[in-house]
Amino acid sequence: MKDPIGAHKAVQDGIKRYVTSAFGTNSSTFEEDRKNLLDQPGVLFQRPYVEPTQSYKSGSTLADLSDDDLPGFSPAGIEAFKAIIGAGLFSGDYPLYKHQQTMLRESLRGKHCVVVTGTGSGKTEAFLLPALANIIREGTRSSSQWTHPTRTPSEWTSNKPPRWDSTRKELRGEERPAAVRALVLYPMNALVEDQVSRLRLALDSDEALAALDRHLAGNRIRFGRYNGSTPVAGHPFKPDGKPNRSKRSALAEDLKAAINDHVSMRNKLERCRKELADAEATGNQKVIKDAREELSDAVEETSFIRRMSPDAAEMFHRWEMQAAPPDILVTNLSMLSIMLMRHADPNIHGDRADSDIFESTRQWLSEDRENNVFQLIIDELHLHRSSAGTEVAYLVRLLIDRLGLTPDSPQLRILASSASLDGNDDLTYEYLGGFFGCTLEEAKARFHIESGEPKYPLDGEIPEFDQSFTETCVKIGKAQAQGCDDKSALEAVVDQLKVDQERTNKCILAAFDSNGQIRAKPLDEISNYWFSSLPPDARLTATRGLFCAFGSDYAKARGLAIPSLRFHWMAKNIDGLWATIGLGEEDGHRRVGDLLPERKLSIEGRRVLEVLYCECCGTQLLCGNKIALKNGLGLEREFELTSLETQIEGLPETTVETRTDAQNYRDVGVVWLRGPDDKTASEEDLKWQHGTIETNSTSDRPGKPVAYMPASWVPASINPITGLVSLGRNNEKGQLDR
Repeated sequence: MKDPIGAHKAVQDGIKRYVTSAFGTNSSTFEEDRKNLLDQPGVLFQRPYVEPTQSYKSGSTLADLSDDDLPGFSPAGIEAFKAIIGAGLFSGDYPLYKHQQTMLRESLRGKHCVVVTGTGSGKTEAFLLPALANIIREGTRSSSQWTHPTRTPSEWTSNKPPRWDSTRKELRGEERPAAVRALVLYPMNALVEDQVSRLRLALDSDEALAALDRHLAGNRIRFGRYNGSTPVAGHPFKPDGKPNRSKRSALAEDLKAAINDHVSMRNKLERCRKELADAEATGNQKVIKDAREELSDAVEETSFIRRMSPDAAEMFHRWEMQAAPPDILVTNLSMLSIMLMRHADPNIHGDRADSDIFESTRQWLSEDRENNVFQLIIDELHLHRSSAGTEVAYLVRLLIDRLGLTPDSPQLRILASSASLDGNDDLTYEYLGGFFGCTLEEAKARFHIESGEPKYPLDGEIPEFDQSFTETCVKIGKAQAQGCDDKSALEAVVDQLKVDQERTNKCILAAFDSNGQIRAKPLDEISNYWFSSLPPDARLTATRGLFCAFGSDYAKARGLAIPSLRFHWMAKNIDGLWATIGLGEEDGHRRVGDLLPERKLSIEGRRVLEVLYCECCGTQLLCGNKIALKNGLGLEREFELTSLETQIEGLPETTVETRTDAQNYRDVGVVWLRGPDDKTASEEDLKWQHGTIETNSTSDRPGKPVAYMPASWVPASINPITGLVSLGRNNEKGQLDR
């Protein structure tokens, strides 16, 4: 984005214009007060925050990883690891970050590892690398080397899908034991889907499968998504032992649909590859460029489509995973809790259930206590806090116990990511020990906290932007505010930033420093830091100019390397508008007192009610939940109005309706305050026939109301202090007519 501050302002102005135009009133002072209210931070828009993506030091390339980086690997295992990882997860000759390389090494040495680097630093790859490395090490170790599958099954078609009880392990004649080698635990389904897409590229692409054929004897590193959308819920048999035909039929339909999607995707890939070959034959660079882009898009699209083939790495449905668990199981907390409680019926031969996955894994772990390792991967570890975190911790311990392990078992390997743990703080190890069931000393001994090495550490003297640079940024910002560009000023700023990029990065990052950690900061705070020499009203203008320079085409052409910046624009829904009870002294159209952005009982001793308005004339009204007060004769002649909920019967089991337009007459009272110059209306003028909300609609257009009921305004007075409405005329001091 080339002008984020300008874009943010345009969004704010547009929404504010909509609010004031769509809900306009006839009172000029009301409109002015509402505008001032909307301009206050926190009422509609929160303070905007800016978050830098810190750069980290690079380590070795995949090809240059040494024996020290891959402890316990044979030469063939090292070759296999580099080939398989290079075919999908780390395609291209890019170096690993140092923290990714360290996570890989420390995990293979037996440490539990938690990566705590910043956003966009490759944390996912930091725990996937050791997870895959442990599996590849097992598959290439002489004592447990995986043997070549003995069968070559035919491809599936929508006319001939696999049976419900088929497994790839059986169809391909695989002899290695099926078990969960790594369980990836996410707090929500959206993250599960993102992880599965990455695994498809890493383990199920054409290149990855070819590498697995060459280096793992044709075996697959299988993975499976296990959540609510994974076919098919339930058992393959009914409680009476008869086949569960409805579930089996549902699975067959899902299989056919998935196979069709896979075939369509493969056809598209083949078409794009042929078009690229034809384009290259012509030598036309534009045609070649377009064909390459189309093929690249198609390859990316494959990460969203399952490969439905007996040779695929991804598993499709629950019954297959229950019979032959995947090497990598991706799930969420809720599903894991349920899976641990679901068991097959021991009296029905061939029945399957979720707990079979853990029994197979437990059996595999017991077969080799020295080498077989179960890896528990928890993303966003810092989210699990307080009482909810305690529940997750107990769930994790239950899982570990179900697998026949203990928290101090050498067969347990924990990998996690977090945004807020500090490896230099004892509280971090207390948290880890409490979460996983070990002591503080055990946590310090077993856990490695990897915080990475910033490329531009904020040590020594921190530089600042000089005065001429600052003034040039102001020129750019002022030009943007006027809707034009100052090209020469913009290029001057970029050129100066380019002179010493290490100094530039330190200048930028210093504004986000918080006790040695780079954190998101409010926009006004970083403006005050960068441009403290300017008057306060010019600092945001200079920041706008600096951001325009960052995002310019010229900066891109010059190869300016600066931290990526994320802008957090936070807005909240408008639930309503509230006001005290009163009239405008200088504005004859003002029918409410001081405005408030949120619901309150009272303010400064004055009752607060919700503001309504008339779409036709723009006058304002007040309303509140009403409490009827009976007099000595049992008649309801007074009502207290309050903005707080009064319909509390049935709470907390039932939900209180909060939309004013959906409330019943018996629960809500509406008042219109008469001004001193308003004429007194006759009783007949205050009556009308009110239509029901329900209409005789026979199409998309609303029809006439189903019925009409007599309605009227009733003369009364209201106490601005208590919100007490008294029916009939009342001229007592402090009362307002309505």
